[in-house]
Amino acid sequence: MNVDVLLPLKINEVEARLTYQVPETLKKNVALGQLAQVPVKDKKYWGIIVEMGKEPTKKRSFALKEVLEIPESPALKPWQMEWAGWIAHYYRAPLFKVLSMMLPKAKKEKRKKEEIKTLGTIEKKGGLKALTPEQKEIVDEILKSSQKKFLIQGVTGSGKTEIYVHLAREMQQQGKQSLILVPEISLTPQLIRYFKEALQCPIAVLHSRRTLAERDREWWRIEREKTPVVIGSRSALFAPWNELGLIVIDEEHETSYKQDQTPRYHARETAFKLTELLGIKVVLGSATPSLESRYKSESGGIERFSLTTRVHAHQSLAEVQLVDLREELKKGNFSIFSEELYKKLEQTFTANHQAILFLNRRGNASSVLCRDCGQSSACKACETPLTHHKLKTGMERMVCHHCGRIDTVPEVCSKCHSHRIKFIGIGTQRVEEDLQKCFPTLRILRADKDSTQHKDSFEQLYQKLRNHEVDAVIGTQMIGKGWDIPNVTLVGVILADVGLHLPDFRASERNFQLLTQVAGRAGRGDHPGEVVIQTYNPENLSLKWAEKQDYESFYKEEITHRKALNYPPFSCMVKFTIKNKEQKICSAKALQLEKKIKEVGLKTEVACAPAMIAKKNHHYYWNVFLWTLDPQPILNKLEKEGLLKEWQVDVDPISTF
Repeated sequence: MNVDVLLPLKINEVEARLTYQVPETLKKNVALGQLAQVPVKDKKYWGIIVEMGKEPTKKRSFALKEVLEIPESPALKPWQMEWAGWIAHYYRAPLFKVLSMMLPKAKKEKRKKEEIKTLGTIEKKGGLKALTPEQKEIVDEILKSSQKKFLIQGVTGSGKTEIYVHLAREMQQQGKQSLILVPEISLTPQLIRYFKEALQCPIAVLHSRRTLAERDREWWRIEREKTPVVIGSRSALFAPWNELGLIVIDEEHETSYKQDQTPRYHARETAFKLTELLGIKVVLGSATPSLESRYKSESGGIERFSLTTRVHAHQSLAEVQLVDLREELKKGNFSIFSEELYKKLEQTFTANHQAILFLNRRGNASSVLCRDCGQSSACKACETPLTHHKLKTGMERMVCHHCGRIDTVPEVCSKCHSHRIKFIGIGTQRVEEDLQKCFPTLRILRADKDSTQHKDSFEQLYQKLRNHEVDAVIGTQMIGKGWDIPNVTLVGVILADVGLHLPDFRASERNFQLLTQVAGRAGRGDHPGEVVIQTYNPENLSLKWAEKQDYESFYKEEITHRKALNYPPFSCMVKFTIKNKEQKICSAKALQLEKKIKEVGLKTEVACAPAMIAKKNHHYYWNVFLWTLDPQPILNKLEKEGLLKEWQVDVDPISTF
């Protein structure tokens, strides 16, 4: 028997697919989608069997090499092979990389019988909560509807999670599995607890903070034990499903559902493809849906349900107040806390309540500047400003947030040798320091990429918040979504302007979503919530609608703007990125591709420009953008002519950076 094996190699710029002979001793393990170890020249590689029983069209002048090993492990199912083919084609990714995401990391099964501990022993507490009439109607409609794609648009605290739990319980009773996707690993501890207490069933957990051994064991549990509920990040989509019936994508608007490495798939669109292959139901949930999802719900592609009030009648949405920082400066207040925010912090801590302070920028200062000549400390590899960080040991360092380069803090200016060095801007570290100075006895935790490196950081942070072992949490966007901490009554946004003026057509949408979501963390218990948003641009419309927590008005305004410019969802967008150590070569190739697309594309719009971060890690970057109704024919033609070999192709990108 001969088999074709797809390998993680390229031959003449084409993904390697080689034919091998299967020895008699391994024939019993042969199956499509099965792993196989094969020789290539003098090396051994693991590949995936993509065709069986293939006979040569003409007599070979050489003997085929034999497959070396085929493990006794489950092969990929036919629907997985078809699904992977669609992902590889749509997102222009190597098929092997896509198929590899659907297999365990270990090449052979090394499965332990004991169940992985997630959050330890969960006390049995009452099981499912009763649904409100509004929630019950949504659950019933989803279960009986012939539609497969749904959007639950519910204000923060409206009980979307309880709907997910009841849907998962119904799937479990039908012998089907449910996948609950979350955008941030920080959300998994509370969600695991919630589902486990409600359903009293085994739950598998898949995300990047788990070790490879843990992820493999969870993979085998799902495959062999048909675990009824799986909670995880976007990659959990590719678990070995046997009876999948439901996918829930919570906070569906979040950009983390789009992978930023090959294959650059989006969890939402990839899950939608499964509805065609398996007939499953996909439920999106958000207080601030992406414009694409909301638009599809109006054009008939998705069935939408609304939850307009919080689940508990006494819990109203938090009162939001915009503070103009320009006025604070006029009053002589140069603190990072406005008078209003400082007053509300005092009131919150006096009442023994908790507060969340949000700033979407980590570090101590955003840049270091010479006050004599204006020279800024920049990364030598990226030519972007370095960020000032302070370590717990007291040491200071300069860090590039793009390539990771670490440098010492300058004592003198490299250009004019002045000693007048100034730290400009603020980050979460600086907020933590200043808050501690204002309230010396306060118990403070910081939650950003720098402070949550440990494997169990999120679980520990969540438990400390729930148990009121901390009074205030300062963090980046990871704390702005999904958290349900009843004693948090105040949210302070230190600077709402971060990211507001980026050269990206989604900047306004992201800013509105982020501020609305972080505002929703306040007042989820027995006490009303308050939100203070500090800004230098209070007249900005996205901030105005966020202050009112008015998604409908924001959507109407933004969708009109998108339509006028023919931006998604009114077109499909593709971003082509090229890098080169020579700037002239990089720009020349970008201009050549722009010209070629204009020649082959009908009814298209094309633009070419340097990337926002034009140099990173000693390489220059240029982007070419394509807007059209269907880019696939154009991509097919460019690929056929070999014009995309040097290019990174991103279909449906989340930004134009």
